[in-house]
Amino acid sequence: MRADIHLHSSKMIPFPVRILHNFRHRKTILPPFHLKNMKKIGLNFAIINGIGDPMLNRFYSIGNNFRGLKNQIKKLTKEINKFDNIIYDNFKSIEKGIEEEKPVCFLAIEGADFLENKIERLQEIYDLGIRGLGLVHFSDNCIGKINTDIVSMVVKAKFNKIQETKGGLTDFGRDVVKEMNKLHMEIDLAHGSSEMIFNVLKISNQPVMVSHTGARSIQDFSRYLTDEEIIAISQKGGLIGLWPFYFRGKGMKNMEDFIAHAKYIKNLVSVENIALGTDANGLPGAMKGYKFEKDIFNIEKSLLNAGFDKKETSKIMGDNIIDFLKNIS
Repeated sequence: MRADIHLHSSKMIPFPVRILHNFRHRKTILPPFHLKNMKKIGLNFAIINGIGDPMLNRFYSIGNNFRGLKNQIKKLTKEINKFDNIIYDNFKSIEKGIEEEKPVCFLAIEGADFLENKIERLQEIYDLGIRGLGLVHFSDNCIGKINTDIVSMVVKAKFNKIQETKGGLTDFGRDVVKEMNKLHMEIDLAHGSSEMIFNVLKISNQPVMVSHTGARSIQDFSRYLTDEEIIAISQKGGLIGLWPFYFRGKGMKNMEDFIAHAKYIKNLVSVENIALGTDANGLPGAMKGYKFEKDIFNIEKSLLNAGFDKKETSKIMGDNIIDFLKNIS
């Protein structure tokens, strides 16, 4: 089983904005990861994220973030169906994918800005096929606080110490976590402040994930997790997605760095808490050794060469996310 717990459609940013985005990051951006190639490269499962931020959804519907998000979901669903992949509904979808030898696409949204303090919208997106939600993304919202603003992370990261934000879940955010538990939706705490992470862990009665991150003890990067956060997430049975991001001196520079994060988290908690979250089609730069969609094989091979046995490697590359989904079903 090979799985990626965080990626995007290559068509997420609408044309022609996508052309401008790609040109701006032309020196570091990766070639697009095409969902139609999932089966070709042996990617059996992927959590594919739409974006809940008004910044993007204005291109799907002027002046109405929620309507724009629903249009985005419909477009993503149509794209996946075109390639005859299976859209995840419940855990039986995994069994169907194995039986029919088809990739399974789990739909999620990164950033809950679209909720706008309306809890009933969770059910609406669930009915559209969404089974996971990243509570925050590029800015604070009705759910809670991000760990650092995007300007500091991307623009100033090379020059200044990044200033982290303070604060946790809002009262509405607490209601959202409880409702997501009732719906058995996957909770992603990537981009969330430390206080928000601990707030969610205290409330949620099911495991959570941080889909694309690393260990802060390896590098002092605000998007990475402290030992305390890693331990707390693992004690809840959660997942930590290793993120092959590298941009302006921040992140994993090469495969050796990636392995260092994997070994550290394994020794701190367990190999059963590690997964792969590439953020494909959503990151401005990546580590050496991960450039094309087929390079998932480089990651698998590097884990084996670094001393992870076949069972441990299989857990990281996909088995752990399957166990995670079984636990929240």
